[in-house]
Amino acid sequence: MKRLLFFDTTQGRQTNLLMAAIAMSVLPMIVLFVILQKRLIHGIQMGAVKG
Repeated sequence: MKRLLFFDTTQGRQTNLLMAAIAMSVLPMIVLFVILQKRLIHGIQMGAVKG
């Protein structure tokens, strides 16, 4: 998060670069979620079963 402040300068914000940096930092988490989605949902369902 601290590195994103690099795009906030005294001359103004570089919004386009800031949005690109945020998208690039979130993209790996989204890809990981899509790949592991079945395991995550299965784990949630197994934990909710009463014995």
